Amino acid sequence: FGFPPFYVDPTKYYGQREAQAIYRLIQKGFDSKVKRGYGPWFPKKMPVSDEAKDLMARLMESDTSKRLTAKEALQHLWILNEGKSSKEIKKEEKIKQKQKLDDEKDSKVTKEVGYQFANFATSNQFKHAITTLFRDKYQQMRPQHFENLKKLFKELDTDGNGTIDYDEFKNGMLKSKDLNLSEEDIKKMFQELDVKKVGEIDFEALVNAAVHDYLIASDQRLYEAFRELDDDEDGKIKTAELKKKIKEMDVYGKADELLKIIDSVDLDKDGTIDYEEFLRALHPDFN
Repeated sequence: FGFPPFYVDPTKYYGQREAQAIYRLIQKGFDSKVKRGYGPWFPKKMPVSDEAKDLMARLMESDTSKRLTAKEALQHLWILNEGKSSKEIKKEEKIKQKQKLDDEKDSKVTKEVGYQFANFATSNQFKHAITTLFRDKYQQMRPQHFENLKKLFKELDTDGNGTIDYDEFKNGMLKSKDLNLSEEDIKKMFQELDVKKVGEIDFEALVNAAVHDYLIASDQRLYEAFRELDDDEDGKIKTAELKKKIKEMDVYGKADELLKIIDSVDLDKDGTIDYEEFLRALHPDFN
């Protein structure tokens, strides 16, 4: 229904010329106006849910750092709910409540969430300092993913005390049908998420893993994160400035340890972190 976002008349353009003409339109950008003679984007006789429209809009975002990656798209509500609208989901939830069944669509440990934890576990300790600084941006850019994390945390926290111990975490990981993890893998994930080393992880730990995964999913996002920390715009992050920001926030109550980690990333000990050092410390491919 409707018409393609980038369309040329096939009677005028065909073969390679058609591809070139479409590419020129793509370069100009997408215009969401309804065009006369083509009809509305979503005809009333063919209803489309708001969730489906939202997914399409996010996939067609022109800014690559804001556009959903394939992995993020798989965590979108429309995908998780198998194409059902919010109204249909609400009806199903009422039925499940009567049958005393839990709705695990948004809260189960999916393969994508498992990868978040795995990537977090294999990266340099520098991630703890950086993810803290970009938590608010993640919540703003991926509000639905943030809400899904809340549901996941609630499901893993089986005794409802506000933290997840190792047994709760292990049971949640093993229960997932999408993951095939050994206890050794699960233990490593838990140890990395347990920043305070108290045998428990809180909600912030899951958020940090998600923020880290969000940043490394796109080269453009990583570079933009680096630029945001490069106050002088000289291609280098001043370790003194970064330490100041970490000390002010002190999310984990372990600012002193994070400051030492920042020094370890500055390989040439010149008081700055260049993009290569930043990349090697954050991306799991280099760890």
